[in-house]
Amino acid sequence: MPANQKKGPSAAREAESVVVGVPAPEFQFMGFTGRWPATFRALRHRNFRLFWFGQMISLTGTWMQWAAQGWLIAILVQSQYHQENSSLHNGMIGVLGALPMTFLTLFAGTFADKYDRRRMLILTQTLLIFPALALGLLSLASVLRIWHIAVLAVITGVINSLDMPVRQAFVKDMAGQEDVPNAIALNSTVFNAARCVGPLIAGALMAHTRFGISGVFILNAISFLPVIWGLYLIRHVHVRHASANVDTVTHLREGFRYVAGNLTIRWLLALMAVYSTFGFSYAVLLPTFARQVLHLGALGYGSLLSSVGWGAIGGALLFAAVQQRVGKGRMMLAGGICCALGLMSFSLIRSYYFSLFFSLPLTGVGLVVSTACINSLIQQITPDHLRGRIVSMWAFIFAGFGPVGLAYAGMVGHFVSPAVAIFFGGLTCFAAVMYLAISAPWFYRQE
Repeated sequence: MPANQKKGPSAAREAESVVVGVPAPEFQFMGFTGRWPATFRALRHRNFRLFWFGQMISLTGTWMQWAAQGWLIAILVQSQYHQENSSLHNGMIGVLGALPMTFLTLFAGTFADKYDRRRMLILTQTLLIFPALALGLLSLASVLRIWHIAVLAVITGVINSLDMPVRQAFVKDMAGQEDVPNAIALNSTVFNAARCVGPLIAGALMAHTRFGISGVFILNAISFLPVIWGLYLIRHVHVRHASANVDTVTHLREGFRYVAGNLTIRWLLALMAVYSTFGFSYAVLLPTFARQVLHLGALGYGSLLSSVGWGAIGGALLFAAVQQRVGKGRMMLAGGICCALGLMSFSLIRSYYFSLFFSLPLTGVGLVVSTACINSLIQQITPDHLRGRIVSMWAFIFAGFGPVGLAYAGMVGHFVSPAVAIFFGGLTCFAAVMYLAISAPWFYRQE
């Protein structure tokens, strides 16, 4: 056997070090040398670093588009249908965008276990450029209609249904078993940092420049390029965890059997379903709430949407810093209570500054801590060869249950009021958290 050819456990360890990258105890970055602090320890992995910084730009563009699209729908509803309340239209377009996640995400999880996750992400991130560019060009030509937004929302949803489970399962490939919770927390941090910055940029562009809404969409299309480049630079050897020759239905059955036999996973997915349906649905009501209840313009609306992100950044950094010392179960309980109190207080106290500095940031803290704990526990509990499929179930619930919540929020917001829809969403989250605390107290003792 040649000297450079190795077999056995040592070779397996070397292969793993290529996939994940064995981190050096010290780092060199932009001329600085030192040790990564515990809060950012996952960034010591070169692969994760490349992906994380690319996501920072891409997600900022995504949140810019999200804010601009909601505001644009409100404007189009007023001009085309002479209605002030756009809750129903925002909700229905949200449903159309989320429906593909309901039907396709579970199947995407089997692909994440069969094929090269890096190449799949390069494909999905490239495809996401085109709907954003189409929105920008149609808006620039002043021919954009609500049905255009609906069709492009469906196309984007189809692409995201493949992208989300693959992206979540790829985290462990980049950061390794030990740093998965920290990597998930840092992903939440960059997601919510983009949520802070993106809507503010979008609001400023829509309010103060000729570039306006069309420019926001075009900038989002451009923002995908850095993350695609980062994925090309990642040094990654694909390790196939599941046979590509086994049919998809068999793979899905194996995943469902695992969930059916694991009570903790079942409770985690059930709690995620409550947050996806009633916790996140408030966002689709913000354009109407900002215009009708708080009487704000585009910049004020953008600042409200951004304030959720500021709270979520605090929650994500807190999780990243203390997740090795404080049990994830206790953090999950605290996060659920914060989310519920934030939503209920936002619906009851009609003050712009109270919402900006307390209610919405508290909601952001609660949602990000809760979902990060759920995601982290699922990835830690699940065996590697099933990770793509079980994470796809999390992604299916995270986004696939969205249509139910968006339909609920849109209809109640339209026929009753946005405040009532938001209040009962928060109340339902509180009831679910308390039910688990009383009926299954062991659940919140998860480490």
